[in-house]
Amino acid sequence: MLVLSDYAKGVLTHVEPLIAAARLQGLPVLVDPKGEDYRRYRGATLVTPNRSEMRQAVGLWADELQLTGRAQSLRKQLDLEALLVTQSEQGMT
Repeated sequence: MLVLSDYAKGVLTHVEPLIAAARLQGLPVLVDPKGEDYRRYRGATLVTPNRSEMRQAVGLWADELQLTGRAQSLRKQLDLEALLVTQSEQGMT
């Protein structure tokens, strides 16, 4: 398993080859993302943005149904197996 926790400090500036290499080895890749551009995490197994990070990636949503739709769209667009949005006291989506 490869766990990538992106703090936007420059260490993961070339994350794409790491994800590709791990996936070629059959390893799951879990990513704690940062920033607006999630394309760099394409092909990861699981991406776990918090509510604020998800807003940066997909914009505001009005309700849980809209969040779910945006999350599924992002998941498909990036070829992710799963996307888990952590929402503090509001649980997870």
